[in-house]
Amino acid sequence: MQQQQSAIANAQTILAVDVGNTITRFGVLTIQHASTTQQIKPLLQGSCELSTPSRLTADDARIQLHQALSLLPGNALAGCILSCVVPTLVQPWRTALAQISPTRPLVVGPGLKSGIRMRFDDPSEVGADRVADVVAARHSYQTPVVVVDLGTTTNLEIIDKNGTFIGGVIAPGIELGARSLSQAAARLPEIELQAPQEVIGRNTQAAMRSGVVLGEAARVDGLLDAVIAELGNTDTVTIVVTGTYAQEMACLVHHDVIVDETLILRGLALLWHNNRPKRREDSCPTSSI
Repeated sequence: MQQQQSAIANAQTILAVDVGNTITRFGVLTIQHASTTQQIKPLLQGSCELSTPSRLTADDARIQLHQALSLLPGNALAGCILSCVVPTLVQPWRTALAQISPTRPLVVGPGLKSGIRMRFDDPSEVGADRVADVVAARHSYQTPVVVVDLGTTTNLEIIDKNGTFIGGVIAPGIELGARSLSQAAARLPEIELQAPQEVIGRNTQAAMRSGVVLGEAARVDGLLDAVIAELGNTDTVTIVVTGTYAQEMACLVHHDVIVDETLILRGLALLWHNNRPKRREDSCPTSSI
């Protein structure tokens, strides 16, 4: 009982912001030690999603931030962390988060400790979202593990049996495929991204849904087959599916998969814990004029 009370007392609540190409996700997470071990356990208290605009000022980011906070639990924050794959949006979000964070907002990128060994030609090239996925997968699942992140792009992140991130695959995502079809071919309409009942489409939209949705599932299955064969662990690889279309794609692929829709937010919480900054009043010397 005392251990539980101590863990609760030492828990810290943070805001994680994941700015993707189309969707921005916000999550309030509590970070505490598991009751019987020293392992860190990030618990999601609430999350929401807003559309990512193509352009953003710091004031725009503040407006989006207040919209998101109105939908999330109102816990006192110990800090904030940002993952952003759109370079022009990093500074506006950093400025907005600095207004509400008692500590310097962390931004996932070079210089931030991940705690993960990377066998990658240039680790600084690995996107912030990919880093967060890898950190959470390594923390939560038995290795080797493959993360399939289904967003604007379809990413596969591969962690070997030793817990080392050894690289991955980046391909156009399901939305990008559908958009490319309708934009490149004048007579092809925009379609709703849902799986058709049959592979052979008997009208244009059904044929497009088959090609885009079932084609994506076939591509993911094929890539997983190739990755697992290359790893040489055909019976022991954990496959985790996350991202916007995780639930839908999990029903279509032939592999046994685990759906984890909060993976990236938990990864951001772990990154914040590994790099937690001092409170501003502790880190900044007082000055007089």
